[in-house]
Amino acid sequence: MKIKQDFITNSSSSSFIVSGETTKEIAEKMTIIVFAERLDYAPVNKDYEKKILKTIKNLKDDENIMLPFTCNYETFISKNKDGEIFVDTCRNHDWENELDITNHFGEEGNEKEEKYQSKLEFINIETGERGNKKKLSEIIYKKLMEKIKEKKKWELNKIL
Repeated sequence: MKIKQDFITNSSSSSFIVSGETTKEIAEKMTIIVFAERLDYAPVNKDYEKKILKTIKNLKDDENIMLPFTCNYETFISKNKDGEIFVDTCRNHDWENELDITNHFGEEGNEKEEKYQSKLEFINIETGERGNKKKLSEIIYKKLMEKIKEKKKWELNKIL
């Protein structure tokens, strides 16, 4: 798992402005895209998908949202200073054909936007945890490392 600390950390990074009324609307569209794509290679837990979509529906219209289940690393959706919906994500999903992207940031990123976004508080729609991008990404990484350690410990005990 990669941890995305800024806008452009590797070639699969993507950030863009997207047309939509609210961050909540865009989060719902992006969640549907992710789960639809997963059907191509693995079964989707429909109860989990329903829970996530219900959580999104219960958010405020323009809450800053983190989707923790997109490919490679988390997706962050928020409004920028101009009131546009800004998405910081990866290119490993079919965003281009499913969303109305009005401005795509290149490899150089956008330093002003990066600075502004780094100060925002987001909500992880899976856990309800709140924090800035770095904090939420670190929480996910820490939980992942704990699971890996636990699995290794279990495998070692199984061998012994």
